[in-house]
Amino acid sequence: MKAKLSDVSLTVDQGGLVAVVGPRRGGKSTLIKLLGQVIDPTAGEIFIPSYLRVLHVGATPVMLEGSAWTNLTIGSRNYWSDPEFEADRVMRICERMGFNTRFMRMLRDTRADFLAGTEPWCDGGWVKALSIGDKMLVHLARALVYNPEVLVLNRPTSQLPVGGDELVFELLREFVSNRGVQLPARAAPRRRSRTAFVSFARPSGLKFADVVWVVQDGTVVERGKEDVDHFHV
Repeated sequence: MKAKLSDVSLTVDQGGLVAVVGPRRGGKSTLIKLLGQVIDPTAGEIFIPSYLRVLHVGATPVMLEGSAWTNLTIGSRNYWSDPEFEADRVMRICERMGFNTRFMRMLRDTRADFLAGTEPWCDGGWVKALSIGDKMLVHLARALVYNPEVLVLNRPTSQLPVGGDELVFELLREFVSNRGVQLPARAAPRRRSRTAFVSFARPSGLKFADVVWVVQDGTVVERGKEDVDHFHV
């Protein structure tokens, strides 16, 4: 069976937004899974320092058992030194992502119980009221709240309405430039650099990228943003 990708040799400095583009079935998803450590290369290696946290975010939203707060903060709360600040940060990220009024009211109404550890058992009924776009927002917000050093996203805006993608791209730009979303800018130099690899569903996101990797004919090459307009992304 022929490898989907071969003879690939690229490096990227920590602290940039890398757009992954190319024709359909060209290997973009394979590259994203390799970068996100979902699959291992059959030959060669992908080197990411072991002290960096890597998070892969797939194109299909994943909803977990429990409350909205549990879904948004899973994996993150172990790192919290100031729960009140972090809860505020979760709320601000959700507001900026464009969650609807009902969802934001639910977060406000259940915040105190979440912080106190007294949230009642949740049967997940709140999930049934969400559209596929809403679920994708939860999926993406969870990643931004977690704030890994390396964030790998496969078509993160494919389930969002036109217009919603711009909000996500702006937050990803902040994730890289501020080394985290909704975190104090003055403390950014003390935080590790953040890098995002993003397989774009729409070409409008390319203007936010620092580097563009084009996946085509089984290989990957770096191109300028002005040279990729004709590719399906």
